[in-house]
Amino acid sequence: MPDTKNTHPGLIARMRARYAEQSASGELARARRIGAIGIPIGLLLLGGYRILNRPDRNAIAFTVGVMPACDSIPARRLLRQVLEQAAAAKQPGATVQRLGVVQETGYVPVGAKGLEIRLCQADAFLSVGRSDVPFTLEWTTPAKDELWIEAEPPF
Repeated sequence: MPDTKNTHPGLIARMRARYAEQSASGELARARRIGAIGIPIGLLLLGGYRILNRPDRNAIAFTVGVMPACDSIPARRLLRQVLEQAAAAKQPGATVQRLGVVQETGYVPVGAKGLEIRLCQADAFLSVGRSDVPFTLEWTTPAKDELWIEAEPPF
């Protein structure tokens, strides 16, 4: 087995000589100071960028032009927001604990005016009791890129 310690004696000698030369001229101390300042600044900039450009976890995403189903994640999130932000809910301090079964009760296909409406009903478990909540989903624009939800708060 060859001795790896003495395989490249010239390389190790050159590295030691370069280190000694940089130490004597002050370049090594300057490089360490720049590194000690530059690395934290770089980490702060990277962290700030990641904080400012993180995806919104409360954003409601759906496919443009495709009406989401009543039991879909976008419909559930919208319904939860509507129920929690209703003025009637703020007085008794009602909150949505969870949404149970959500089912479709009717569907109005695209008509002459371009309207498409989905009629739904959700079993909502609230801090003030359990209730069936009827709601509708419809498009607000002809491009079908904005979704409108209308719900009857059970408060």
